[in-house]
Amino acid sequence: MPATVLALGMVSLFTDASAEMVTAVLPMYLMYGLGIGYLQLGALDGLYTGATALFRLGGGYAADRLKRPKPSPPRGTDCPR
Repeated sequence: MPATVLALGMVSLFTDASAEMVTAVLPMYLMYGLGIGYLQLGALDGLYTGATALFRLGGGYAADRLKRPKPSPPRGTDCPR
């Protein structure tokens, strides 16, 4: 396996692990560190989820209108050796 592939895999692993840790700790920090309530936390989470959905819809609409869909990743058998 090339060193570049291994390095990118490790970077991806650490990025995913850190994102999962932040996702687990952020609600506790917001509630106990900053003192927001349950209602505000729920509203913030709903705002985040809604914004994500709208950006996905907008991106899909733009890709359809421009006739430039995002390419699918190749399968392992499609990669040159």
